[in-house]
Amino acid sequence: MDQEMEPSGCSGRYSLELLCPKGCRWTEDYREPMRKLHKRTFKFHFENLPNPDGWHKTFLCYTIESKQKNRFLRNGVFQNQDHPYTRLHAELRFLSWFHDNWLCPGNSYRVTFYMSWSPCSECAEELTTFLAGHRNVTLTIFFSKLYYCDPDSSNREGLKTLAAGGARLFVMFDTDFSYCWTNFVNCGYNYFEPWPLLDDNSKYCNRILQKILQEPMRKLHKETFYFHFNNLCFAKGRNKTFLCYTIESKKKNRFLRNGVFQNQDHPYTRLHAELRFLSWFHDNWLCPGNSYQVTLYMSWSPCSECAEELTTFLAGHRNVTLTIFFSKLYCCDPDSPHREGLKTLAAGGARLFVMFDTDFSYCWTNFVNCGYNYFEPWPLLDDNSKYYKSILQKILQPGPSRLSQDHPYTRLHAELRFLSWFHDNWLCPGNSYRVTFYMSWSPCSECAEELTTFLAGHRNVTLTIFFSKLYYCDPDSSNREGLKTLAAGGARLFVMFDTDFSYCWTNFVNCGYNYFEPWPLLDDNSKYCNRILQKILQGEMTLKEETFRIQFNNAYKVPKPYHRRVTYLCYQVQKANGNLLTKGCLRTKKGYHAESRFIKRICSLGLDQAQSYQVTCFLTWSPCPRCAQELVLFKSSHPHLYLRIFTARLYFHWRKSYQEGLQRLCRAQVPVAVMGYPEFAHCWYNFVDHQPGPFEPPWYKMEYYSKCIKKRFQRILTSYLLSLLLAGSDSFEFSNIFCSGGSQNRDTRYITQIHHRSLAHQADPNIR
Repeated sequence: MDQEMEPSGCSGRYSLELLCPKGCRWTEDYREPMRKLHKRTFKFHFENLPNPDGWHKTFLCYTIESKQKNRFLRNGVFQNQDHPYTRLHAELRFLSWFHDNWLCPGNSYRVTFYMSWSPCSECAEELTTFLAGHRNVTLTIFFSKLYYCDPDSSNREGLKTLAAGGARLFVMFDTDFSYCWTNFVNCGYNYFEPWPLLDDNSKYCNRILQKILQEPMRKLHKETFYFHFNNLCFAKGRNKTFLCYTIESKKKNRFLRNGVFQNQDHPYTRLHAELRFLSWFHDNWLCPGNSYQVTLYMSWSPCSECAEELTTFLAGHRNVTLTIFFSKLYCCDPDSPHREGLKTLAAGGARLFVMFDTDFSYCWTNFVNCGYNYFEPWPLLDDNSKYYKSILQKILQPGPSRLSQDHPYTRLHAELRFLSWFHDNWLCPGNSYRVTFYMSWSPCSECAEELTTFLAGHRNVTLTIFFSKLYYCDPDSSNREGLKTLAAGGARLFVMFDTDFSYCWTNFVNCGYNYFEPWPLLDDNSKYCNRILQKILQGEMTLKEETFRIQFNNAYKVPKPYHRRVTYLCYQVQKANGNLLTKGCLRTKKGYHAESRFIKRICSLGLDQAQSYQVTCFLTWSPCPRCAQELVLFKSSHPHLYLRIFTARLYFHWRKSYQEGLQRLCRAQVPVAVMGYPEFAHCWYNFVDHQPGPFEPPWYKMEYYSKCIKKRFQRILTSYLLSLLLAGSDSFEFSNIFCSGGSQNRDTRYITQIHHRSLAHQADPNIR
């Protein structure tokens, strides 16, 4: 086939001579097709040799049929136009003639080519453009030989582009040659006689063609992209799915490969684009020792079957992370299984997004043969993207719109998503509900508190939780305390065993007709987790000895090895008769101070307001001004609680705002004192997992440092008492503050004496 090509806008009429092998000639108008080929011309040019030599011409036999009336319209033969006329390939000659003589927008046409050579890359581009501009034309191409389709040839990419544009490509076999012989060859009454190795050569070419079409494309034709990626709300005629992919190495943080797949159709095994990509990626790139970041840009969202396959692939290859952008949602009606497929895919770890302008522009630049043209958005692109995004959020977030699962939405644990959804959609005060959870992890401390608060506020709900694994329940973990709080709040907690896993498999897994097959050591692991759970629920949360030595150490400087000293808060709640109700230990976590978590924990217990309780706190650091204010408000709103605070160290005691925070607590009748030997011993016996034996100071000079901190604290209170005395405070307020400050020292006794003399002098001026 001649590779030189010029535009087909030639004018004038002249003759074109066609020679047969014996020298016969006939003349045709250069614009008009031939009716029939000479039989020797057909055999010479259509012979499908693997390595032909001297075949410089391309013959194109065509058939035009009406799809509406399902009837034959016209057939004939074109060949490429050569010297002395304007060079023009047979495909372009046909397009020009067909456009000017037959094409009508109101009709639909079925065009079939039988060619001696497959189209070159330039003709493939022109045919793709023509099909994109004339959706009423379908094209099927049979060819005898592949035209220069070496591995690096642009003609391979041309065939893939043409197939992506809607053309159906086939290699000619015996029946196709026989059809051409009967309809396009002046054969008289002679039957077609196959040449040697015809069938073997056809099979060879067919294997190469299938390999070409199964490879990913490098780029899409721009018209194909505009047609199939257009995010119309009602996308008619877009029956193909295009998948643009990017593969990056997460370890080396570098680009590896990109390309385009489309769904595979007749006559090959039907295969969706996602499955074609998975098969190709698994066979050509996937390596267990590497980590991959895969990003897909798709014209349609995955169907339910593909979503399930993608989820299974991600579950079996933890070294692959998947992000999917799509232009349109595929048949996501409220009752469609494809909605469930998207939820399953998101739960399996894939990140799902709707494509917006920047994503379309990225695809245009990286996956479209666009030349130097910029992406031009179509009308309503942004509005349609927002529409699809709202539907996607509704699919992934059952319930109110504020619920979300992961980036780019607000991160929210599964328990909180359930509570919000259940509260807004099902909860009714007049009904009683029995809720059962089967969870992969036990609730964290924050979720446990939320669940406890929910149960305390909704007594018509009972909650049972089965979980497969314990979530970070080390001895010092706050999650242990969370489980105890949740159990105290009325929830029933269990570890999942074989029967529970089997129940989940039957009721919550799309398992088909398969039975649950337990994994190795399932029962042993469940027993191990159950022993830990029982230990957590039966015993109280304790600190490690090392943690106590580091965090409660009241020395001026941190001893070696250096550790950050954060706020730990050990608390105990006792009834009026002195019986212990509950106790626990909290620490500052994720921006929430231990005091704030303590207030939330006490509120979640649902204590009877008709009874009195004594709450004692042991802190590693005295409260900051904000926490002091929260404790004051907490005490004022819970008058039935008697709150006492002991602190091991004073936090920023030289700053006036921190001093005022401590003074505010004293004024609110919340006794604050510095921990001494009795308080350290009490914490050691009640909150520390210690070795048997009597308590001995865990660090050097513990009592000395305690006395020094007590003096410093007394000076803070003394200065405040003196300021009240000078301001003329009444004896009731003074006595409250004095009593809350702990034991008296010499300064407070002296100030008290002055205060009483001042009161006596005000009553009787004659008294000195």
